[in-house]
Amino acid sequence: MSEFFSQDLAIKYTVRFCHMFTVCALSGKSIFEYLYGDFTNNSKAEGIFCGILGLILILSGLINTFLQKPKENLKEHKDLWLRILYAKFLITCLVCTPILRLLVSRETHIALQFYSILIMIIVSPLLRFYREYYTNLNKQTRYENMEIVH
Repeated sequence: MSEFFSQDLAIKYTVRFCHMFTVCALSGKSIFEYLYGDFTNNSKAEGIFCGILGLILILSGLINTFLQKPKENLKEHKDLWLRILYAKFLITCLVCTPILRLLVSRETHIALQFYSILIMIIVSPLLRFYREYYTNLNKQTRYENMEIVH
């Protein structure tokens, strides 16, 4: 039972909770704006709040990447996983920071955020399944190799 309450697990849970909370908040706002129009007041406070959520999203995603230990868990399968993860990171940086707002109209920005979310909804579970599959396969191989040695 102490393994369930380990410090490592608490850190992973907290970081993942922060990541998923910000994903839900920012995605919900973007989807609502795309489907029903921009009814927000676009105040400075709202912009700062969304900026903070975007920063938490990006930081928690980076921390999650390191917590996954791809080099150790995915071994030779880590390259594809990391490339797709880096692409997700770049897309997130583009649509969740003020960079894109400087380049396109508000309507285009809302549409790009919406379509980025749709892509992430498809890609994110696939990345997780890929990671879990090869992590489990590598663990099984390590276990089998330990049995052969003993």
